[in-house]
Amino acid sequence: MPKVYLSPSVQEHNVGVGDYGTEEQRMQVIGALVETYLRANGFDVRRNRPEMSLKDIIIDSNRYQPDAHVAIHSNAGGGEGTEAWYYPGSEQGRKLAQAVYDEVAPLSPGKDRGLKTSSVFAELRSTVAPAVILEVGFHDNPADAAWIMSQPRQIAKAIARGICRYFGKAFKDPDTPAPAKPGGGSGTPGKGVVYRVQIGAFKNRANAEALAAKARKAGFEVWIDAVQS
Repeated sequence: MPKVYLSPSVQEHNVGVGDYGTEEQRMQVIGALVETYLRANGFDVRRNRPEMSLKDIIIDSNRYQPDAHVAIHSNAGGGEGTEAWYYPGSEQGRKLAQAVYDEVAPLSPGKDRGLKTSSVFAELRSTVAPAVILEVGFHDNPADAAWIMSQPRQIAKAIARGICRYFGKAFKDPDTPAPAKPGGGSGTPGKGVVYRVQIGAFKNRANAEALAAKARKAGFEVWIDAVQS
């Protein structure tokens, strides 16, 4: 069973354009979804926590000894599109970056930026596993930010597909209903079927965040989707 460490951004002070909120908020939502998809595909997954520092994350990843370390970020600086970074000279890092980039980049609205190398970024330099830093898009670009806000599930699924591709595994989409059996059956409960429970819908995001906080405190994994009403 491949082991993957997911490291969605913990940069709580990076604020995006319009209603984007922070990089940490958006990437943690995507990271939680990626975890769900990977677990549904038979991966062993560990994910960072928002309160962690970068140093904490690297220590946590290295203790876990994953087969891949995947950092998920949104970018800033006035550009557009997706890019993926790996450590120079790391062939497995390059393959991981390429596999994830190839799935995410075609979905982004901007002109994509390709693969890049860095020996400076700590999550590439100091992690023991092959690592990628994926910059999904630019949160200070209105088109990129709107896409990230509206398509967290699509983005997460693309990241999970890329990780599966890196490990040579066919991606199985748990969101796809099981084919109906002859006679009208919908498949055996618990096999190939995922049941999701929604516990609230709000016009005011603050109310949604308040209920989400209560659910997290009770031990449930929670994410908030913004849906056009």
